[in-house]
Amino acid sequence: MPPPLSDLYEDLLAQPGLPPSDLRSIAEHAANLVTLRYRNGADVQVLASKSSGRYRVQAATLEARALAAVDLRRRLARHFATNAGTPAPKEKGKGGADAHEEYDDDGGDDVSYRMWYASAVPLRDVLGAVDAHFAARVKVLQAH
Repeated sequence: MPPPLSDLYEDLLAQPGLPPSDLRSIAEHAANLVTLRYRNGADVQVLASKSSGRYRVQAATLEARALAAVDLRRRLARHFATNAGTPAPKEKGKGGADAHEEYDDDGGDDVSYRMWYASAVPLRDVLGAVDAHFAARVKVLQAH
């Protein structure tokens, strides 16, 4: 079973000064859903399935999904490496729709977790983000 989100995002859920009972309540409510809001106003949700042992990252923008997925990958790698006392995971695959990563905590054939991106890369969203970034950079250069 994968670790609950409250364990993975423990640093973001910490509330200094709250009594332990309130902290337990926050952790219980954050076990299956964590919503993050970036400084640009974009929201992203990380959901944990109770039955299938999977996480889902969803957001309205590609940038928010990408940042949250990279952060989730880092947190999972740290969690499994810390619990097993071993180095970070080995990446497999070449990228694209079949990109995946496996982490084996004891060197055997069993794999502690697998992470993959099952859908095709949303090319329209990627190109839209590149165009928006380029347009913003042009405006900055013209302003100076």
